[in-house]
Amino acid sequence: MKYSYVVLGLLLFGMFGLIFVVMFESITINNESEYYVLKEAMEAAMLESVDVACFRNSTEDGCQGSLKISEQKFVENFTRRFAASISGDVTEYTIEFYDIIESPPKATVVINGATETFRFDTDESIDVNLVNNLTGILELDKGWDPDSGEVVS
Repeated sequence: MKYSYVVLGLLLFGMFGLIFVVMFESITINNESEYYVLKEAMEAAMLESVDVACFRNSTEDGCQGSLKISEQKFVENFTRRFAASISGDVTEYTIEFYDIIESPPKATVVINGATETFRFDTDESIDVNLVNNLTGILELDKGWDPDSGEVVS
């Protein structure tokens, strides 16, 4: 009889362990996916929102050939790219933009993602919120060709 309780205890311990592993696997996969999409979307949105007219006209408007981004274009491009690329089990995202500076180009983006609800019992549920933030600075060490979008020496 005592061996049956040991086997039952090991089965219950294994089931709780499996639930724990599956829950944290889901959280980790969503967090990693969210971070890499955030990183790629920020880089692409910053490059797409460069004010090419300001860069080309070095004598007018006080630009003097420096990089400058458009805040509205950055927000629009980032939101579009992030929404098109994200996948996973997260039910809703909140995108918050902080500290968008046009010249020199800098932006901070915070992504809040609410994962699916994990229920162990009918009364209790666990909601996990994933928060990723990234600050991106666009700098120009060499020349940049605005027509092709490539860095030239």
